[in-house]
Amino acid sequence: MRRILNHLDWGDISLGIIGLVALALGVLDFTPLVHLTDDPALQMVLSGIGLLLGAIVFQSARRRAEVGELQEALGLMEIEILDSKKAFPEHLLQSVLRVQKFILYSNLNREVIPGLDKGDKDYHPILYGRLKKRELGLRRVDTASSQDQLENLIRQILRHKGEDVYFRYYSSPPKSIPTLNIMSFDDERFYIGGFNPAESPTEGQVLYIRQPKMTQHLHDYWNVLWLKATPLNEGRVINWDELRRIANRIGMTDTEFDEMVERVKQGVG
Repeated sequence: MRRILNHLDWGDISLGIIGLVALALGVLDFTPLVHLTDDPALQMVLSGIGLLLGAIVFQSARRRAEVGELQEALGLMEIEILDSKKAFPEHLLQSVLRVQKFILYSNLNREVIPGLDKGDKDYHPILYGRLKKRELGLRRVDTASSQDQLENLIRQILRHKGEDVYFRYYSSPPKSIPTLNIMSFDDERFYIGGFNPAESPTEGQVLYIRQPKMTQHLHDYWNVLWLKATPLNEGRVINWDELRRIANRIGMTDTEFDEMVERVKQGVG
């Protein structure tokens, strides 16, 4: 009974009060305390209306309780396949607006960088604004196997210096391999895509998932991915030695690395 009462809304309560009043008047009209009519049939109808309204309220609350239990058993499930050109940008923008705590982001394919067409639907200005205000945090795992990738990585690290934004990386293999890229919002909503190193029929789609058991599995995967990656700005301190090692590994000289860093710093301001 308590389970059902917990699912009463204001409409049910109002209807229930009307039903109780009708039932009370119908019953009291049989006594000298209240005199509405001398017709026993009308007195019975009034009492019946009260009982009927009470039954409707009870059944309505019971049905909502059953639906709630079913939803709890199944879990809140949302699974969508989004077109990366239109549906994905709009969907992602709403997630950036709604996220309360943090975003987890992996970019593990050196030829495919998950992102959006620039324009009104671009989420970056809103995301950067919220990060700057420290309304949320960001954890990002990248690969670094080319000068362009390294330069972009350094640019992002400098842009978010002092914010709750942390970068880690993996050295990618000589040739790109199919790898899932993930974006997670508060560990509740996940986007999966960008797993092909070159164009393919499925490249233009992103999978959106919000389902407790599945998102827990993806959360566990992300934790392993993050813990095994090499930190680049742990404690908000940029690890320039590690970034220089990346540059040397991809064939850059120390001079070229220093020139690139200075160029990026001037661009970031």
